[in-house]
Amino acid sequence: MSPLGSAPPGRDPDGLTRWQAARVERRLAVFHPEIGERVRAALGDARAADRAYLRAALAAGHPARDVLTLAERIAGKPPDWVATRLRLVDGVPGGQYRLGARIDQVDATTCGTAVLLVLATGADPVLALSLTAPDVMPDGQPDDPGFGTRFDRRQLLVHRQSNLCWPRALGTTPWGMTRWLARRATGVGPYRVRWAAGRRSARLVSEVDRALALGERVPLLVGARLPRHYVLALGRDDTAGEAGWWVYEPSSGEVRVVPVAAVRERRLARWLGFDRMYAALLPAA
Repeated sequence: MSPLGSAPPGRDPDGLTRWQAARVERRLAVFHPEIGERVRAALGDARAADRAYLRAALAAGHPARDVLTLAERIAGKPPDWVATRLRLVDGVPGGQYRLGARIDQVDATTCGTAVLLVLATGADPVLALSLTAPDVMPDGQPDDPGFGTRFDRRQLLVHRQSNLCWPRALGTTPWGMTRWLARRATGVGPYRVRWAAGRRSARLVSEVDRALALGERVPLLVGARLPRHYVLALGRDDTAGEAGWWVYEPSSGEVRVVPVAAVRERRLARWLGFDRMYAALLPAA
């Protein structure tokens, strides 16, 4: 394992995870030759940032026609338009807004839900676009209620889907989170629950740091005496002279830079409201 603070080799040039990059290659290999040629041509013609979105759409399992449609739709758009509609959260500190709405949890029980939705849309630009700029309103609704309402409604739907047996008033269990990702978020790959217990705590911090260095996003369960709140680690930050993580905190709708030392020393309250990391959802692939 690489020491904390050094980026391991092998990261995808477009920022995809290893699982996503491998899935893109598998899908390209099985396309009909004519279709595969069209998709490869679209990837070759796309701007560098747009190519990352197209490859992510392939990894998420969308048909070639949908990937080609996405390529056509974003080709003539300004980069700012693309960036604000194909992902919900930026990897920079501060409040996270899209189209005038704050990207925060809809109520006190949906921190895990907000994390799931940010994670899923971050790996699937077609899903993100269905929220930020839908072509057709869902359920035949004649009027567009606006992105903020669509985002809140989708959170409530995800909350129901991820809590089939667990009372929704108690939030979401880590296993409900991983099951929802496996069934509903085909772009992220498999995740597993890892607890920070005893001697495993320091090892888990290092495993999370390693995953972030490779471009993975890692949901974290934090709390005080008991696990209470989900946040999403987005990436590593080494610009302040000490190792840190960019972390999306859904109750505030902010991305905050959390020192890795604070994670290890269980003094996270200044940044995340609770001192201790209890568990992490790590990529299983």
